[in-house]
Amino acid sequence: MHPSFQEQCWSDGITCRSCVEHAARSVATVCPGMTADQAGQTFRRMYSNADCLINQHDFQWAYLEADGQVAPVMSKKIVSLVQIQAA
Repeated sequence: MHPSFQEQCWSDGITCRSCVEHAARSVATVCPGMTADQAGQTFRRMYSNADCLINQHDFQWAYLEADGQVAPVMSKKIVSLVQIQAA
């Protein structure tokens, strides 16, 4: 039995998140100004494998961040640490 697409990526050292975030940044560089819906359509064209489709939201968010349409999100742990250090 052949490994799934996702298992093949993992064995090559590629995580889903790193893959879609890198692709989203690249797309934002060459195609700035897309909406989230347009980024989603682009994702579905680029990642047609069923194993990858769950990552569409991550791609859209990474695209919007890279394009400067939304501010990068900090994890709650980092925000708490910053608040503690500021006190």
